[in-house]
Amino acid sequence: MNTPYLPNGEHFQVFQGIPINEMSPTMHEIGKSIGTTTFELGLIGYGDPEPVRIHSESVYHPEMCPYFMLACVKPAEDGGDTIVYDGVKAARIITEEQPDLLNVRMVYHAEHYDDTKAVVPLVRNLGGEDSLTFRQKFYLNEVHHLPEGMSEDGFYEYMDSVLDRSVEFHATLQPGEIILINNYKTLHVRTAYTGLRKIIRVRVDDPAYVAI
Repeated sequence: MNTPYLPNGEHFQVFQGIPINEMSPTMHEIGKSIGTTTFELGLIGYGDPEPVRIHSESVYHPEMCPYFMLACVKPAEDGGDTIVYDGVKAARIITEEQPDLLNVRMVYHAEHYDDTKAVVPLVRNLGGEDSLTFRQKFYLNEVHHLPEGMSEDGFYEYMDSVLDRSVEFHATLQPGEIILINNYKTLHVRTAYTGLRKIIRVRVDDPAYVAI
């Protein structure tokens, strides 16, 4: 990838000092530099006492988008942190500690699209490296081929312990900040928050949406 973005194989990159009215065009410019298409969605919330589940972006689609960006227009009054997890490190931990889990197959159903699901290995090779692509325990997940003696609850508890050891970024995005994330190599989460929060999300080469 011959661009100034994500140098040296970094999994994420933070840009600061972007004027609010230039954030959206800047995100699309970055997206077109590292991919072909971009899709934007405004995320406006008025408080959520629960964090979202740790997940890979568009994990429910057989072909996940390779990159996405988040930009802060207005941070929450409290909370609303963005946490990024190193999927490559997580895959390495699983391989070293529980190699039998490499036989696990996950089914991730989409929450809002009845006919969309991904049937994939727990650890996938995307972009040249083994990486964990995953969604925390959810009623629309299916887990197949667990090792003998491991329950589904035990599996999810172990996966939480792996993710706890794989954090590589934790911050509250501030106005004018954009974070570019390699979705093939990471997972992420938004923590619980209070108050109005405004975020712009742009996916790059998202197979679920028509190109802009």
